Amino acid sequence: MKEVFDIRRFGKYLAYDLWNAKNSALLSLVITGLMPIIFYVVCLLCNWIFFDDGCFDFAAGRVLAFTTAYFVAIIVLPIKIFGKITDRRSGSNWLMVPASTFEKFLSLVVISCIVIPVCLVLLLLASDGLLTLVLADKYGPWLFPFVRDMVQDFASLSDVISFNSPVMLAMSWCSSILSFTLGSICFKKAKAGKTILCLFALSIIFSTLLTVTGVISFGGVGRELSSQTLKNSITVGNISSWLVLVLLLSGIYYRLRTIKH
Repeated sequence: MKEVFDIRRFGKYLAYDLWNAKNSALLSLVITGLMPIIFYVVCLLCNWIFFDDGCFDFAAGRVLAFTTAYFVAIIVLPIKIFGKITDRRSGSNWLMVPASTFEKFLSLVVISCIVIPVCLVLLLLASDGLLTLVLADKYGPWLFPFVRDMVQDFASLSDVISFNSPVMLAMSWCSSILSFTLGSICFKKAKAGKTILCLFALSIIFSTLLTVTGVISFGGVGRELSSQTLKNSITVGNISSWLVLVLLLSGIYYRLRTIKH
């Protein structure tokens, strides 16, 4: 059993992995977390240059800043942190680290699905909060009330069609970042581009399968949307999400086991 997992050995490897992640991606993570400030400054400068006015509504800019941060994080950070595994020299050093494949796999999942999102959310909220304190009259209220209202809206909706919004958000993050993590350890070059192409092709296949499943389950296209239809759709979506997550985790573990330099 200790050959597969030892808590002390895993703790040492996780600390080693976190240190390497800090050296590889800390700057990228900080820049991503500063997206609200970066977007606000850019919008302010553009408004001064083109309209000679420092007053503008940044509501849409805030949404765009957070959306951009999300996509930058899931695409760039896995490549920065884990992409070196495919390099002959770095990969050889990675293979020499005294830890089992399962421990390396578990460390990768912890960093991707827990450490990165927690750090990113804290940085984004700190950036948003700083702008709120300094420019309360121009920037708007802190994002937390908006998030609270959104969670309440999801909660009220979940009472009707029965779904768990926090779990859905977590599943969305994990599936997204693990997709690019798998791409970062499979492709040696153009990791992001090749991963996006693969995801695009797979999305077409899954969309086709879900459409066929929906037609069979709901009794045909064009039927009036009902509460039961929504429940069935969410059930299919949940099963698909869990299936995708299991496939991604299995693919990552298999790839880590088969890496040889």
